[in-house]
Amino acid sequence: MKKMLSVSSFLAIIGGFVLAGSGVWGIAFTYTNVARENITTPDDASIPDVPVRGPMRNSANSIYDR
Repeated sequence: MKKMLSVSSFLAIIGGFVLAGSGVWGIAFTYTNVARENITTPDDASIPDVPVRGPMRNSANSIYDR
C-alpha cells in the first residue's frame, strides 16, 4: 500500500509539471503568433490603441468583439 501511495504521488507531481509546462508553452505560443500579426486594439477597447502582444491585451481586444 505504501508503494502504491509513493507511485501515485510521483505520478501526480509529474502530471503537475507537465500541466504547468503546457501552460507556459501556450502563453509563449500565443505571444509569438499574436505579435507576428501586428494587431492593435481599437479606440473603444478597454486598452485603446496599443499593439496586441500577449494574452491580456488579446483579451482586451476580444471583449470589444463581443
